[in-house]
Amino acid sequence: MGDTTIKLRIDTPSRLHFGIIDMRGDLGRLHGSVGVAIEKPRLILEIKESSGTNIRGARSSRAKEIIERLMKLYEIPSGVELTIIEDIPEHMGFGSGTQLALALGVALNKIFDLNITVEDVAVKLERSKRSGIGTHGFVHGGFIVDGGHSVKQLDTVPPLVYRQDFPPDWKFVVCIPEINRRYSGEKEVSAFKNLEPPPADTVSSVA
Repeated sequence: MGDTTIKLRIDTPSRLHFGIIDMRGDLGRLHGSVGVAIEKPRLILEIKESSGTNIRGARSSRAKEIIERLMKLYEIPSGVELTIIEDIPEHMGFGSGTQLALALGVALNKIFDLNITVEDVAVKLERSKRSGIGTHGFVHGGFIVDGGHSVKQLDTVPPLVYRQDFPPDWKFVVCIPEINRRYSGEKEVSAFKNLEPPPADTVSSVA
């Protein structure tokens, strides 16, 4: 490898999620989301092939888990050297987990010529189980509406049904309370299951 090793730099947005349209599924589709990709906070990383895996920067343990999972899934024989230069805060509603997973998936695809898509990575790493805003925001940016999942097939990335560039002079003010009640993983899944579905007529009119 030596001096011919290619180093990739990947720069991703974060996202704001404005809500899920349908938690019922009575109309044949489940979920459906509205959101927007934002420039800051953002994830910036540099990565290249290496004989072993070496990770520096924020969320190094989480990044290692994702890399090891992808290497096992796609039978990648060597390691990578990764530096996380700038990061998105975790568990604050910015979609940090999806952006890290997709960035690493895209990086490994380019380095090792895996012939996989962003959607492949999202499905394999279970990053679009409810919403496609993070995945479509990673690829396209802008204001996004996704079409939710078919109730018959939940293991897909929800289709992009609308995308629009956002006015560059618009700003978002995000207030984050200083509390420790943050949800992720199984705790987040459980919280969603306990939500009361909205009335059917409301879902129908919004959809």
